[in-house]
Amino acid sequence: ADVGVDTTRKIITSLTQHASRKQLKDAEALYGKLKEEMSEILAKVDRPLDVSGKTPYVILMVGVNGVGKTTTIGKLARQ
Repeated sequence: ADVGVDTTRKIITSLTQHASRKQLKDAEALYGKLKEEMSEILAKVDRPLDVSGKTPYVILMVGVNGVGKTTTIGKLARQ
């Protein structure tokens, strides 16, 4: 629900190509394979946040209700 349509299609295509029939029928195995696929997608865009430029700066926090945005902001502000 929190992933775009194109990314969802890529994940489904990859899962059906790379997961065995046994994995597709076993919920735990399929969940593990899904985690692998999503980790690979996120690894491609993972980079550290560079805040060494001009200050003050703005960081936009985006996410659906209940995912921990406010908690994360509080943790960042405390540092």
